[in-house]
Amino acid sequence: MGKKSKKDKKRAMRRERAKQRDRTGEVEQQIEDQEEAAEEAVEQTQKAAAPEPAPRERKAARAAPREIDRDNSWERTKAFFREVDIERKKINWPAIDETWRSTWVTVFVILFLSFFMGLASWGFQGVSERLFRVETLAPTSPVQTNPAGPVDVNPTAPLGDDF
Repeated sequence: MGKKSKKDKKRAMRRERAKQRDRTGEVEQQIEDQEEAAEEAVEQTQKAAAPEPAPRERKAARAAPREIDRDNSWERTKAFFREVDIERKKINWPAIDETWRSTWVTVFVILFLSFFMGLASWGFQGVSERLFRVETLAPTSPVQTNPAGPVDVNPTAPLGDDF
C-alpha cells in the first residue's frame, strides 16, 4: 500500500475530531436527559406524597395563611437581616489615606468643572450679546415718581362718581 497524501491525512484527522465531538455531544445529551428524568421523578413523588385536599380543607387552607404569613414574614425578616450582616462583613473598606486622596480628587474636579462652566457661561453670554445685540440696560418706567412721596391733591373731596 502506498503512502497517504497530506490531504488524506488531514481528512482523516478531521473525521476523527468530528467523531469525538459527536461522542461528547451524545454524552452531554444523555446527562441532560437523566437530569430531566430525575426532576420529573421528584415532582411526581411530591405530587403523590401530598394528596389533593377536599373542598372544605381548601377553604380552611385559604383562611389560615394570615397567621402563618405573620410567623413566616417575621422569619423572613430575621433571615434578611442575617444575610445583610453576612454581606456587611464581606465589605472591603478603603484605607484612610486612600479615602482622603479620593476626597481631594473629588473636590478638585468639582472646583475645576465649576470654574470651567462659569467661564463657558460668561463666554457664551458675550457671544450671544454680540450676535443678538441684547441691551443690558434696565428699561425706563413711563410712570414718573415723586421723591417726596405720593401727593394727594384734595384730601377733602368726596369719593364716588367723578363725571
